[in-house]
Amino acid sequence: GHIVNTGSITGRIPVPYQAVYAATKSAVITMTESLQYELEPEGLRFSVFCPANVITAIFGTMTPPPDAVTVPDAIDYIFGEIEKKAVVICLPQSARDVEALYRVDRPEYDKFMRNLAAERRDAGEQAAARLPQARIVRVWNVPEYKSDEWFAELSVPLFRDTWLGEYAELSGSYRAFD
Repeated sequence: GHIVNTGSITGRIPVPYQAVYAATKSAVITMTESLQYELEPEGLRFSVFCPANVITAIFGTMTPPPDAVTVPDAIDYIFGEIEKKAVVICLPQSARDVEALYRVDRPEYDKFMRNLAAERRDAGEQAAARLPQARIVRVWNVPEYKSDEWFAELSVPLFRDTWLGEYAELSGSYRAFD
């Protein structure tokens, strides 16, 4: 048999304001790789696909980034890599390029991520200023997508010492802000 798990490119490389998400996806990736070693002698194989931009409902009414791939293209790529016995499968090509930059030219990668962190911090502070008593939990956009659309996950106190994580709203789910 062959088991395929879902990771994320964010589990392979550090991305600002996605620490908790990245930690969970890193765990999935490492678990998958470990299980491959452990259970291969039993005839089981494992893969984990680590997508960046795949055109799914996550984009809502937004225009997907130019590097985004369709679900059928992603599936074809994943199955092609499984046939090659790949364990970790990253897509699209831009995700593989960013991961290579992280591993090959760390100073350039760090510069890129520091700029992204500053942009996300500024965007989050602007969003939090619009909502009294809110604190920033996570701010993101798609790093490879040169967009003014940002998303913030904010926590707003409901009761004393109780926090509820909420997404601001755009198209019923998220609010974009610049």
